[in-house]
Amino acid sequence: MMPRRHLPLLLTLVLLGGLLGFFAVCDSVDAVSYLPSWNAVILCLGLGLGAYGSRSAPRVVRAGLLVAFVGGVVGIRLTEWNSRKPFLRDFSLLRIGMTRGEVEAVMGRYIEGTGWPANPYVRPEAPQAMGSELARDVGQSPGGALALKDSVVYRHTHQGWGDSDWGIVRFEAGRVAELSFSPD
Repeated sequence: MMPRRHLPLLLTLVLLGGLLGFFAVCDSVDAVSYLPSWNAVILCLGLGLGAYGSRSAPRVVRAGLLVAFVGGVVGIRLTEWNSRKPFLRDFSLLRIGMTRGEVEAVMGRYIEGTGWPANPYVRPEAPQAMGSELARDVGQSPGGALALKDSVVYRHTHQGWGDSDWGIVRFEAGRVAELSFSPD
């Protein structure tokens, strides 16, 4: 039987492991580790919990536990579970005012276009009727796919789980005017 004095340390290990597991699952599904706020929250929670829960442990054990937790967070951040995280990381490098060539230098390795067929009932020259407010902003690419006016849409995969993760770059006068990410 384990001595009662080790129970807080064991509970702390279980909680820190659970926190790392939660972070890993969220990261594998939504690539949250590229967001500094997620990293900060997980690190603050884990380090605070680890410091408090291991306060009665020897200094070497306490330091090892905290260093192992930080290593786990860094490991999760560096793990590319799928193509979403590198895509979001590259998309976050884009800035308002960049030229089309600068955008292409960053996003050129990704799929360009929505991948959706254009709506055959929406014609840009059609009068604006109720429910067709967006008709002036959508069109059809030469390949017959849905296209957004003055915008380039980048995607990272053709697979169903992420084929509608759109990195939308809107241009005005040849420069980036707006950036948005639309998750699948």
